[in-house]
Amino acid sequence: MSVAAALLALLAAPQPPVGPDLAAHLARAADRPTAAARREDADRLAREPGASLDDWLAACATFGRFEAMAPGRGVTAFALSLAAAQLGKDGAVEVRWQNRTQKRTVTPDAAVLLRDFVERFDRTRLPVARVEVR
Repeated sequence: MSVAAALLALLAAPQPPVGPDLAAHLARAADRPTAAARREDADRLAREPGASLDDWLAACATFGRFEAMAPGRGVTAFALSLAAAQLGKDGAVEVRWQNRTQKRTVTPDAAVLLRDFVERFDRTRLPVARVEVR
């Protein structure tokens, strides 16, 4: 077989579609300040070709996982205030801290939202769940 024929066979072979990096796109979309901006990003991503349902499910499974980095001396506990977009499937949250993984299931609560809003008066950050890590 000549080099040209081998190259032609390689180019003519069906190639799997190259899809977007869904986990990175979804993480950026979740950090957008407003619901309208998050919807716009999600709509734009949904129109891109190449992502299968399995790709979407794998990318969405990364939500709800957190890793606490380099705690200061004397830190024995902390709390995460999470927005709805940061929760995993069915409110699952997984936090890795001090070489231990803690798995919790939280439910969105309006009291968390109101308490945080009263304390900070920040309409761009709207947590709906709080996770205590010890």
